[in-house]
Amino acid sequence: MEATAPELFPTLVAMAAAAVTAVAVDLGTLRRDAPAGFAVPWRRGSAAGVLAGFLFLGVYAPLTVVVPGVEPDLGSVQSWQIFIVQAMLAFTLLAWGTLAWGVPAEPAVGQGQPDSVEPEAPEAEAGNGKAARPPATLLGRLAAGFRLAEAQPLREVGLGVGVGLAIWVAVLLLLAAFTGLLQSLGSDGWLPQEAPAVVTFLASQSPWLRLAVALSAGFFEETFFRGFLQPRVGILFSTLLFALAHWSYGEPFMLIGVTLLSLAYAFLARWRRSVWAAVAAHATFDAVQLLVLLPWALKQSGALPPG
Repeated sequence: MEATAPELFPTLVAMAAAAVTAVAVDLGTLRRDAPAGFAVPWRRGSAAGVLAGFLFLGVYAPLTVVVPGVEPDLGSVQSWQIFIVQAMLAFTLLAWGTLAWGVPAEPAVGQGQPDSVEPEAPEAEAGNGKAARPPATLLGRLAAGFRLAEAQPLREVGLGVGVGLAIWVAVLLLLAAFTGLLQSLGSDGWLPQEAPAVVTFLASQSPWLRLAVALSAGFFEETFFRGFLQPRVGILFSTLLFALAHWSYGEPFMLIGVTLLSLAYAFLARWRRSVWAAVAAHATFDAVQLLVLLPWALKQSGALPPG
């Protein structure tokens, strides 16, 4: 049966939104670092196309099919399918980065200077105060371009774990205060009456799988939203996209917490000038939620069996 015009309209809007966002990222990229690969039109167009494809599938299209309050059927979902979005993020970053930085910068004709700027390491060379040279390898350029280049990543991870725990407490307190405000105003209907099906499904998985979800989400989501998008489109726009990407929870109230978390991770990445602290903070928050808090709360409510 062919789709009717009203049924196609939301899909077309999602496609248009993905295309517009990809163009905004493209323009932000040119203002920031003008990758060598973008001097070749097909490489620049392909990079925008890859990004638009992910934005459509991972951000905008779910808005047209996920209805708040309607529980999805997760009975047939396999464990490996939980990581589809993370795999899409990894592919998008690798493909976009390879198209952008997979060719060396060449001297402009008659000038002897690069006609584009490669991503630079975030720190100056030790001891001389000079800017670090652009990485020679593609892997190095990807790390620098996505804010993964860090001289002391273990220090940043340690900092991120501590900050992640503080963020976890702060967000819970803010949500509790907001819940109390709604209850005092007699607006309990805005509050979720039970945990979303997606949350219950994740909390019912094995501890190792839940840990893998926390670590993969922390790394790939922070690298994409904070390392890739934020320097190119800003904190507010990247936070909006982060919140929309979590619409699949099907619970608008949860988006408040997601937005608060996104802003916290955004300013943490901006402060540290790399994403490693934000990666650790994000993974720590998810690990505490998935391994400790949610299983306990769901067992108390009877949504999960004890044990």
